[in-house]
Amino acid sequence: MAEELNISDVLFESCGGELLDEIEPLWMKLHSFHRQVSTHFSEHFPEINFEQRKKALFSNMTRGNIKLDVVRSAKSSNIIGYCLSSIRDSATGKMGEIESVYLEPDYRGLGIGGNL
Repeated sequence: MAEELNISDVLFESCGGELLDEIEPLWMKLHSFHRQVSTHFSEHFPEINFEQRKKALFSNMTRGNIKLDVVRSAKSSNIIGYCLSSIRDSATGKMGEIESVYLEPDYRGLGIGGNL
């Protein structure tokens, strides 16, 4: 039987884009999932890789920045989830958008997403 997890088993960390490369394995899992289930854009998923996504994200940041929140296992320090957001200046002030969010299945249902 697997050990029961709770929210105290994770650590939250906020940063800019400096940890972006560390979320690539999780981004790939999310990308694969979307490629399998998408009924509208599935033909475009094989064209997109992590390096292209990063390049597009940074090219859109001429008037803003990136916020990356990661969740680490308290036991192993491995990143087990993230929320990647962009924050841009707009005519009415700051505008934020969640670009990508992922959490490993074993950690879902613990309230971690709400904290992200």
